[in-house]
Amino acid sequence: MRIPRCALAVACAAWLLSACVANGTTPSALPATQTASAEQQASPTQKAPDTPIPPTAATPTRTEPAPTGLNPEGPYALFEGRSGIWITNPDGTFPTRIADQGMSPAQDLRAALSPGGDRLALAAETEKGLDLLLIGLPDGETTAVTRLVTVTRVERMLNSLSPESFAYNAITEYPGLAWRPGDVELLAYIGGGVAPNADLYTYDPAGKSIRRAESDPSQAVHPMWSPRGEYLLFFGINWLPPFGVTYVTFDPMAGFWALRLSDNLIIPQEAPEGTPRNVLGWRDGSHYAAYDSDSECPVRDLRAVDAAGGDSSPLVEGCLHTRPALAPENGAILLSVDAGSEAPLDEGLFLILPDSPSPIRLSEKAAFELSWLPESGMFYAYPQGLYGPDGDTRLDPPNAGSSYRPAVSSAGAQAWEVVEDKRHFLKIREPGGDWQTVMEGDIGAMVWDPLSGDTLLVAFESGELYSVSAPDFTPQPIDILAGPIERAAWIPA
Repeated sequence: MRIPRCALAVACAAWLLSACVANGTTPSALPATQTASAEQQASPTQKAPDTPIPPTAATPTRTEPAPTGLNPEGPYALFEGRSGIWITNPDGTFPTRIADQGMSPAQDLRAALSPGGDRLALAAETEKGLDLLLIGLPDGETTAVTRLVTVTRVERMLNSLSPESFAYNAITEYPGLAWRPGDVELLAYIGGGVAPNADLYTYDPAGKSIRRAESDPSQAVHPMWSPRGEYLLFFGINWLPPFGVTYVTFDPMAGFWALRLSDNLIIPQEAPEGTPRNVLGWRDGSHYAAYDSDSECPVRDLRAVDAAGGDSSPLVEGCLHTRPALAPENGAILLSVDAGSEAPLDEGLFLILPDSPSPIRLSEKAAFELSWLPESGMFYAYPQGLYGPDGDTRLDPPNAGSSYRPAVSSAGAQAWEVVEDKRHFLKIREPGGDWQTVMEGDIGAMVWDPLSGDTLLVAFESGELYSVSAPDFTPQPIDILAGPIERAAWIPA
């Protein structure tokens, strides 16, 4: 975990999460009602067994014929890793590989999905550079749109200081793909195009037309659409000397603009001190949240900004110890205040609602890291737990400080990866019920079905895909995917 000013906690968490990987642990089933045994709960100094817990739960018998293909109308689950992208039915059946390579770690998987769920944008490595591909869903039909940059990964490594290599860095090291919300499909993307540096482009799939939206000496990165698609934020960065042998230093904010789609006007914005990450996202159709950062303070002077006029209003003044999180569905912001913060708030977690001038205190304890979970529709405050975007729901983890990767179903069931004595377990709890230890293994991604919320799909780092369904949550093996899975998302019907 990347937790500002908490290096020791970060190191410990990372060590715990990676402990089983070195042992090559593969997932194994546990009885739905079984909890960790005495050996599993042994002291941290005790050596973990070399072999995983053997499957002891009976494989359930299917009451319906197994699907012979993907459902024609969806919804679908999408699983992505560096070795490929797969699409499955809501129950995980018929996993189909639609790409033999994944996205760069910086790319936002949800932003790359079209609003209707019928296309996925991908910046793909080829023998001649990076190409922009559109993958049809669920059939996987692939269309090559344009070449983003004419340098390969190997060429970029051999000549890291060429203009094309800098453009390659901008495209792969920052989010660079974003579909416009709404009924009219329009893809914003970052590409080298005719210029050596990366610029902002838009692509209209209906008319198959490309438009260069801006031209600037800096490298364009990170397009961000407003909720109704009226504005498009994007940033400019410059890699600057001195350059090292294996690394470069750069000025992350050479410019910041908003493109107004109605008249194609580019409106300069006051760039926050820091990086593009300092813009949290859109609070409504015309206002976004941003903050400053420097070597002394990671989050300073959180504010709301009007994209059209540049006027800003303070949300929280002073210094906070960790990056806030924003809920796209209602513009709420979750922030954490520790004892050393310089903000005019007591220690704890606070929620800022769009229609409330004052932060609402949710907890008296601060959190190390905050994030928004789009598939669960909740904030994740590590290690405190989960909070609803309106502040009216709180869900506690099974073991504070050693519980990770939460997933919440539409029915309110929780699933967590829990580390106990250097071993990783999947634990599930239905509303009002007890925690059940279901499986052992290193989890890459997991997501609940969006229909009934009764089935959890679990992709392990070993590539094995399982489903577990209420009420007994007996693990059902589905398939083995090629390589580790890192992200999952639901595709709308």
